[in-house]
Amino acid sequence: MGYAAEQHLQMAKLIRQKAMAFPAEKRDEAIKQSNLFLALAAEAAKDRGGLDLRRFDFDAIPPDWSDIDRQMAALTPIAVDDRKSRLSQHHRELQARVRMFQKSEKRETRSSGLRGWWSRLTRW
Repeated sequence: MGYAAEQHLQMAKLIRQKAMAFPAEKRDEAIKQSNLFLALAAEAAKDRGGLDLRRFDFDAIPPDWSDIDRQMAALTPIAVDDRKSRLSQHHRELQARVRMFQKSEKRETRSSGLRGWWSRLTRW
């Protein structure tokens, strides 16, 4: 399950804000990372109306976020039921994996005794 467009945008803003304090070469790297998160926000917003990044100044420190913020406010809300169902399905899959792991550990513990269990536990 991916992050919402708002979360990607917030990360892009945070990175860009922190980039102002960096030296020039590190600042360029931070701007690239911020632009990546902005692209992820646009990708995540596709199903909800999309973001138009054509007027955004990708090299500015600090950029004008007002156009992006206006577009984000106009996006359709996230379908909560859809997100909950995907989350609950993911949760069920994780629970099933944990149960399978626990069962295999019980079988291995019975067959090899306490010494085998301790060696498996300490190798992590």
